[in-house]
Amino acid sequence: MTKKKTYTHFRALFVAVMIGMLAFSSSQAQISDVSKTQNKPLRIGILACRSLSATRAAYQPLAEYLSSKLDRPVELIVPRSAGKFWKRMAAGEFDLVRANQYHYVRAHKELGYRVIAAQEIAGQTSSQSMLSVRKDSQIGSLDDLRGKSIIFGGGPQSMESYIVPRAMLKNAGLEQNRDYFVMFSRNAGGAVLNTYRHIADAAGHDSSGLEKAAQHYAIKGEDIQVLARSKSFQSMPWVARKDMNLMQRKRIQSALVGMKNSPEGRKILANVGISGYQKAVDQDYNGVRELIAYATGQQF
Repeated sequence: MTKKKTYTHFRALFVAVMIGMLAFSSSQAQISDVSKTQNKPLRIGILACRSLSATRAAYQPLAEYLSSKLDRPVELIVPRSAGKFWKRMAAGEFDLVRANQYHYVRAHKELGYRVIAAQEIAGQTSSQSMLSVRKDSQIGSLDDLRGKSIIFGGGPQSMESYIVPRAMLKNAGLEQNRDYFVMFSRNAGGAVLNTYRHIADAAGHDSSGLEKAAQHYAIKGEDIQVLARSKSFQSMPWVARKDMNLMQRKRIQSALVGMKNSPEGRKILANVGISGYQKAVDQDYNGVRELIAYATGQQF
């Protein structure tokens, strides 16, 4: 073997060894990072879509399930409002978050949060928004809402009960503050309730608003009618902080997606009110970004 060939051979061998050492070092660093977090509580932030007590009752079994699967303590945090939820999310107080679609795309752009799963209902990872009125209101179309008051559930950061209904109204030629008056209720069921009580002429809410109003406020279905339904869009996501390493994200994703495959998991999912979770990627929320931009002018 010539000196030139010997040099080339040893240089290639050296490069291969160095690459192997770097890969091993990276793998060991991730394993070490995981072991360091085993005794540190995983802080889960939940955006409340119903009362605080009902939200905690719905998600506490899920938190305990994740704790057992991840072999680490879990702390469940349910802020009192969407505004407080966002402030704590922006401050980095949550490791894992069940957010709404608006919070995710904003947090992804501004804070680097990563989506890992989307909730499914009846096997579909899609959501829908509605505008409803009293059946005796004499309002038969969106155009009839000109000059009327509309109450939206959840506040101005609610994707399903405000932003999408606002997009529906804009698509029908109605602009906020020019063509209708805006009011807000704590949640979707409350928006329907306040419409039923004549406090507002119409309600903007998610697909569960009527069910929640019937369950919590005994409002009969024959008293409220759906005026319009939106097209489907991507459902609410689970997202992780940008500094959570890939191995931890994969473990959490696997635990969430695998819930529907066991009796225990299905019982917990039923308690939350969904059928399961599916893997999700950022591109799944591009349609959500378009809706937000159309309704509010915000670009995420």
